[in-house]
Amino acid sequence: SIALRHPRGRGLSAPAPPALTPRGQIATNNASIGVGSGATGTMNLLGGGKSSSAADIPPWAVFAQSAALTVGDSGTGSLNIKGAGLALMSGKFTVGTGTTGNGKVDVLGGGKLGTFLIDALTAGKMTQVGTAGGTGVITVEPTDTLRNRAMFHTGIIVGNGGTGTLDVLQGGKALASNGFFQTSCTAQTPSLLIGEQPGYSGVVRAIGAGTELLVSGKQGAAFGSPAMVGTSSVGSVHI
Repeated sequence: SIALRHPRGRGLSAPAPPALTPRGQIATNNASIGVGSGATGTMNLLGGGKSSSAADIPPWAVFAQSAALTVGDSGTGSLNIKGAGLALMSGKFTVGTGTTGNGKVDVLGGGKLGTFLIDALTAGKMTQVGTAGGTGVITVEPTDTLRNRAMFHTGIIVGNGGTGTLDVLQGGKALASNGFFQTSCTAQTPSLLIGEQPGYSGVVRAIGAGTELLVSGKQGAAFGSPAMVGTSSVGSVHI
């Protein structure tokens, strides 16, 4: 596991990491960014990006197998992805958890973010944005001519017992699905769930020319639709 901790919640200083080669990759097990009240952590995944003709080829700089990644675990955490990529395979992705947790993820020009499963999807494996009293924000927004994309093939809950926001802006692309890479898809979880648990809220916004927010998946007995808004709390969608 990778986590910067301090017994009193203060951030830890560390020497600058060595520069990665153009094909540099990092593989890790469970990781947390911003752990503990008062702590601050930042991870930058940077690269040169790809041309439009090669934009759909994943330029993964970080690949995590069966690993969990938390951004803002009772502290303040930031994850910036630009011209590179992050792939989580069968691992839970959480942004903003705990009453003092504040997590922010920016998928910028040429950046790719993907969550995938190779087994059956359950609610516990869905991407969580704002949970357990925390605040989480994911922003998908091109900052130059390079395309970017966020793919939540594990499904995504925005505002699950916390305050969550998913912004897809100015030509950004995002996909929420509950069925990709699964050997058994029972569709017991929705692809996109906004505003779960009383007393909290979730907001999803898709704004700007060329912006795409695609929701795909199966309906199941437990949920009436692949996308659900305000099931037990306040949920809203802005287009």
